[in-house]
Amino acid sequence: MVELDYSNSTAGSAIYTGGVNASGNYNGSGLPISFIEGSGTPEVGDYVCASGAFSGERCLVKITNTDVTSPPNTLYQHMVEAEQTNDTVGVAGQGDSGGPVYTPNEDGSVTALGTLSSIDPGTVVPCTGVQNRLCAWRVYFSNINDAIQYYAISVNGLG
Repeated sequence: MVELDYSNSTAGSAIYTGGVNASGNYNGSGLPISFIEGSGTPEVGDYVCASGAFSGERCLVKITNTDVTSPPNTLYQHMVEAEQTNDTVGVAGQGDSGGPVYTPNEDGSVTALGTLSSIDPGTVVPCTGVQNRLCAWRVYFSNINDAIQYYAISVNGLG
């Protein structure tokens, strides 16, 4: 497992939902926090989006397991595993940690599912967005419900 670097990027009171070019410039927009319709439970087979500070938004990412210890020999337990169905494109990479993982809703809102945490080093592929870093088509993210329970918090009053 490769731990992702934390980024100094911020989206203010929004989550970033666009792309990032090779120079690190954003070419999308932020989705206001008010568009987050609470938290959801990651389910195997669901398709989600992930938005990393250096990779930008990647959708059509399929959840493949919801209770994984990310490999190899790590302390990260109870992680959610997700994969890009076309394994030639990176979902996330170094610099994307802490980015949101969410399900888009028909009304334009999103349901929060978790935060990007690590990549599988056995699935390294070329990066989208900022180059010269490790990216992978299989990623691991923390389940937002674990954070809600542990920290006794809510997402926009829901969850």
